[in-house]
Amino acid sequence: MSKVKAVLSRKQKQLKEHIIDHYFPYGELMQITEDERSVTLEVSLKERLISQNEHVSLIFLNKKKEIMLSVKGHPKKNENGSYLYQFDLIKCDLRFEEYRRNYYLSIQSGKRQFRLRYINGFDEAKSIEFFENDHNLFFIRRDRHQRLFLRTSNYDLLKVCDLPNFLESIIYRDEQIIVEGELFNQSLEKNVPEIRYYFAVKKSNKVYFKAPITITGNRYNASIPIDKNTLLSKGKWGLFIVAENEEMESDFPVYVRRAAEEACSIQVLIPTSRETISFRTSIINGKIFVSTSHLDIEPNKLLFNKQGELLHITIKVESSNIAFHPEDAQNISLRFRQRDTNGYYELPLNLHNHNSEYHLTGVLPYRDLTSDPIDRPRRWDVFIGIKKDENYIDYRIRKNGLRGVKKQTSYVKKDDSDHYESMFYPAKHNKLSFVYTQTPLLKYIDSYSVDNGQLILKGKAFFRSISNMKLSEYELLIVLVNRRTEEEIRFKAERDKGLFEGRQGFKAIIPIGDLQKLVGAFKEILDFYLLVEGPGVYRKVKLGLKDFKYYKDELLKDFTAEDLSGNVVEYNMTTTPRGNLKLESFVYEKDLYTAMQESAKEFPKEEIWLVGERPDTAQDNGYRFFEYCRKKHPDLNIYYAIDSDSPDKQKLQELGQVLEIGSREHIEKSIRATVFIGTHDLDYILPYKGIKFKNYREGQKVFLQHGVLGRKNVPYHKKYYKYPFNVFIVSSDAEKDMVVKKFGYLHSEVAVTGLARFDKLWENHHPKNEILLIPTWREWISSEENLINSSYYHKYLSFITSEELADLLEKYDLKLNFYPHYRMQQYIVNHVNLDNPRIKLVEFGDKSVQALIKDNRIMITDYSSVSFDFTYLGKPVIYYHFDPELFFASGILRPIEETFLGDIVSDSSELVQKLEEAVLRGFKEREDIIPRKEGIFSVIDERNNERIMDSILDQK
Repeated sequence: MSKVKAVLSRKQKQLKEHIIDHYFPYGELMQITEDERSVTLEVSLKERLISQNEHVSLIFLNKKKEIMLSVKGHPKKNENGSYLYQFDLIKCDLRFEEYRRNYYLSIQSGKRQFRLRYINGFDEAKSIEFFENDHNLFFIRRDRHQRLFLRTSNYDLLKVCDLPNFLESIIYRDEQIIVEGELFNQSLEKNVPEIRYYFAVKKSNKVYFKAPITITGNRYNASIPIDKNTLLSKGKWGLFIVAENEEMESDFPVYVRRAAEEACSIQVLIPTSRETISFRTSIINGKIFVSTSHLDIEPNKLLFNKQGELLHITIKVESSNIAFHPEDAQNISLRFRQRDTNGYYELPLNLHNHNSEYHLTGVLPYRDLTSDPIDRPRRWDVFIGIKKDENYIDYRIRKNGLRGVKKQTSYVKKDDSDHYESMFYPAKHNKLSFVYTQTPLLKYIDSYSVDNGQLILKGKAFFRSISNMKLSEYELLIVLVNRRTEEEIRFKAERDKGLFEGRQGFKAIIPIGDLQKLVGAFKEILDFYLLVEGPGVYRKVKLGLKDFKYYKDELLKDFTAEDLSGNVVEYNMTTTPRGNLKLESFVYEKDLYTAMQESAKEFPKEEIWLVGERPDTAQDNGYRFFEYCRKKHPDLNIYYAIDSDSPDKQKLQELGQVLEIGSREHIEKSIRATVFIGTHDLDYILPYKGIKFKNYREGQKVFLQHGVLGRKNVPYHKKYYKYPFNVFIVSSDAEKDMVVKKFGYLHSEVAVTGLARFDKLWENHHPKNEILLIPTWREWISSEENLINSSYYHKYLSFITSEELADLLEKYDLKLNFYPHYRMQQYIVNHVNLDNPRIKLVEFGDKSVQALIKDNRIMITDYSSVSFDFTYLGKPVIYYHFDPELFFASGILRPIEETFLGDIVSDSSELVQKLEEAVLRGFKEREDIIPRKEGIFSVIDERNNERIMDSILDQK
């Protein structure tokens, strides 16, 4: 039904446009000329449109259809049933005070009014396109029906909305967009001093690329660099002449005359580090725009013929759909781009010309892509690539009806450790991809219960395999792993076919007393795994629920036990966002636990604020807000919760009111707290599950945030909480709009304050000529073995040990500070030998992240939100994106160009190149970054904490 409505709506619009073009009455402009005193319009009018004995006037209408000016016409001659009228506009009589007012030109004869439009075949060469007087610029424009209107600018008020300019050619050559045209800037120069001019390709979100314009007389030209690292995101771009001086910056649309439309209508293919971009211009009503999209191709046919370990591939494409020349025949290949490395595998293709089709054939040896053991899927996106010089024009293969491709192309192999499968498959939007993966193991818990001191789990597990692997051939174990220590205990899972209608069900009985072997601290998290072990298979995978609704603060089940010291151990079963099961344990003294149960239903009378970050840190927004409160509001009953062995604990002691997590005082304060403030989940600072206590359920919950949102899709949506945040802190209006629209919070719950840590960024900010390398983590790396086998580890290791980096550091007398993510730190410390004295490994606790941000002049990261602090200070950031498809597999909140304000590269050579460019700029951020900051920071000052405090108090 919706498709039918869309078709009907489209046809109605087409009919309306046809009626306006062919059935409405019009006056037709023949010519428009000027002299020093006046502007003359010659207009042809059908005899039937003219009322007898009535004046014919040219009128100026505003948007309200009010007549702002009327000029009487003079008939010149009558021929072929039409009158030719002349209208003389005296320039000095034309004065419009209002800025950027459009005036619609119409003809009035008696009581009739009808619009004025260009006559078919209008000769622009014999007419003017704009005129001026001492006060105004009048630009003559047309709409899609060729109807005339004037755009006015006011020089007296310096309100100029147009700069007369006409693009005559645009080409792409040698990684540059080269433009030439005419520019009439004399009047602007008289009224605005010391103007610099640029040609810009600009998007609505303030992302742009620009280059200086060279002006000779009324002629101009410019060359805008567009290379493989230029972030030409998909969408619509405008072309502008930018005029700026120390006090103003104005963007003026670029126009095209009809005679130049063909020369300015181009489509070029621009290779980038990831996909080829189609750069296409379009001209609408005399304005020029650019549309960018990823280049793709839909073959007529995709044929696969599997013969043992070889896959014969035939791709049939329309010859008109691919930019191909006979000399390219030896340079065409099927290109597989690996998502986690951005590296390519190339399969040469043979080309055969069949009438209007090209037939591309090749043979894929499966072993080329499946030679090594893996523990997580490896994926490639598939392109038809044509090599031109040193670059590739890559066409992403897209094809409807790919459902059968998995079965046609599947290949099975096994080694000593596991069974594997590989195949082509349809990715998003029916784009062709290839995957190499372990044989899929489907597993889940269907039910759980506690009975007679035992935790009983019932579930199902089976291989979804094209090779008919049977789970009955292997041993099943349930494994609980301490997330902190990685210690584990195992429990045998018995098969119970009757449970699940004969389908490989299992049942595991876990004595609750055995869980205490993994409980060594006040709070622990125990993750559930299923271990499949047997001949040729060893698979340890997280175990969760098949059907679940995720809440961060919900409990599935809770139970208690007594440890050897007589303490109460409370276990709470919860899930991760993906539905994986975990147990969260707390150890309490018995009398304290009794007191907690008694107070759980009461709301405290006194006001206590509890604040913190991750349990082991005091470096972020939590610490800075606590510091602000202790110094500016010393009477406030606020406490900071932190682990007793945290390196950051000492600096907190100087401020006072510090609680060691799990201590008796921490528990007593927490059960009486009324305001809970955190940078992450509030569970980090609580000694209990909050949902069990009335003071938490009804208390005020404040989310200070760890950074600026907009990159990775993070699970802070309101729908994930039974008791969501009352105050959600953001840094800009754009971020607030996103939190309201995508996270479901009310406008009144989201406060644009800026981050607490921003207040201290300017304090003692004296950076050295040093570079900060600070990667973020990859959640799929769950062990040391995963780490050392990951492309993440090898990419960073190869960069910091590369000769290119060493040469750059030596050449410019620089140092690099490498601050690995805390989950990676210990392995780097113990196993990586950095023998370059210019590269320093910064260990956790040596310096705070904020100190590192202040001390360095350039930052290299991949996706970390600490880059916003660097941008806040106006320093350059370079983003190393070698695996964005994997990192953003769960979604991205805002377009990449809105939040990654800096150079984006995909390999280490490009990274070194951009480092050198930043050094040669004097360690300054790129000029185009500055206007884009508005989408990240609404205010840049040192009053962020003050605004946060006001927002908390306003909600109380």
